[in-house]
Amino acid sequence: SLWTWSRFYGISIETAAAPQAVRVIDGIAEDCVETRDEVYRVAFDSLAVPAPFLVEGAMERDPWKGLLERNRPGGARIVSPVYVAQGTEDDIVRPSVTADFVTGLCRQGTAVRFERLEGGGHMRAARISASNAITWMRDRFEGAKAPNDCPPF
Repeated sequence: SLWTWSRFYGISIETAAAPQAVRVIDGIAEDCVETRDEVYRVAFDSLAVPAPFLVEGAMERDPWKGLLERNRPGGARIVSPVYVAQGTEDDIVRPSVTADFVTGLCRQGTAVRFERLEGGGHMRAARISASNAITWMRDRFEGAKAPNDCPPF
């Protein structure tokens, strides 16, 4: 997020990351993660991030504090329907975190199609759910009402 937000919002990453960490973060940001081997490369590259890598107190003051609050998932109601797929064996994004996120969307009144991928891990979730996600999106473009897996609140 630091790398992306620094570019999107025009904020110097050096205001949040220690100088020795910036070079490593820039390198990691250039890594593409689509295969298991690429996951290992990012993990290996991440070992070079020095500890601590954040500037002390950077996340407790603006602009970073405000960006964390503004970009927190579920902070504002999403009007469009949302499709979420989560592998039940994901060891990178815990399924409980995604379930909590979906519950928050549902409580705000967002229509959510939540697909739990039995036995799916983090790297396989996109491949396992791709056909269903494409069908879901096509149906939205064709004007079909979005299915909603949310319970009544």
